[in-house]
Parts: sequence; C-alpha cells; structure tokens
Amino acid sequence: MVFILLGFGLFIAAIIAFILQDILSLWLCVILGLFSMSWGLKALKSKHQTQNPQTPLFNPKTDFQSEERTDYKHPEPIIFKAAGVTFDCMFNETYKKRQNVLIDSYQESDIVLLEEYTFKNAPAFALINRRLEADFGNVPIELVYKVKELSQKYNCFGIFNKIDYFVPDEDETGTKIIYYCEIELKWYPKNK
Repeated sequence: MVFILLGFGLFIAAIIAFILQDILSLWLCVILGLFSMSWGLKALKSKHQTQNPQTPLFNPKTDFQSEERTDYKHPEPIIFKAAGVTFDCMFNETYKKRQNVLIDSYQESDIVLLEEYTFKNAPAFALINRRLEADFGNVPIELVYKVKELSQKYNCFGIFNKIDYFVPDEDETGTKIIYYCEIELKWYPKNK
C-alpha cells in the first residue's frame, strides 16, 4: 500500500514538473511512479493470494475416502432422513421449492453444507447443496443439538446417500415427487 501511495505522490510531482517545464524531473517522477505502483500492486496481489488460497487445506472428497489417514480422530458420521423436503426454499429465489433442488441434486460430486439459522427461537440447520447454492431440507429436530455441539468443534460436510421419489399416476408430465432423502454428515477438525 505504501508503494502505491508513493507512486501517486510521484505522479503529482510529475505534474508539478510538467507545469514548471522541468523535463528531466518529469520523466524521473513518471518512471519512478510507475515502478513504485507496479511493485505495490504486485505486493498487494500476493498478499491477497496468501490470505485466500485457491486450493483448500482439506478436500473432503479425497481426505475422507483415504483409509490411511490416522493423524486425527473425528466423530462417526451421522446418517439421517432430511426433514422438510416438501417446503419452499429459504435461501435461494431461483428454485422456490426444495423438491426442485432435490431433483437437480444427487450427483456424485454434490456436497451438502449446513447453514445455521433460528426457527421459533430455537437453533436449526438447513441442508445446502453447495453446487446449486440452494437449501433442500433441514437436519431433523432430534439431531439439531448434537449437530450444533459437533459443529462448534469440527467442520462438516455431507453427501447424498439416497433419494427416493414417485411419479403420481395422474401426473402426465412425469414430475417426480421426492419423499425421502438420506444424508450422511461427516466431521473433520477445524483448521487452527
């Protein structure tokens, strides 16, 4: 940041040198100003990249599938039926209905994230499809406090285990109605 400010100061000095018709000082200020600003921008860009690395420190798709990982203990996964799969989406205007999110979900690469919110003055967790950025259900009420306790100590991601649906006989469009969605939540240590 200092070099960027120095570069601006040198450009102001170049303007003054131009007004005074001092060509040598003008070129010297312009060259030093450009050098200083480019150096400052490069330093600012590298600082931003170290604060926001492109590759995650933990990749749930590969790290949990490796049986050789023994450098930490983590809780057993929690497997449950998602609640509220027939309600409206709370966090995404595009899908409107959670059924639509579930119809577009269920790819092997889909990861489920948790979004904590308050419902009737009690904690609740929405299940979010990371790829679609939309909620498709909730953690059942009987598991909310266990999930809340674990999420204070661990990071979490989930995967789709099973989605069951039926197509009503009277529906000529073939629209799926999803009545069951099984999720598996896995836990891993928070980075310190």
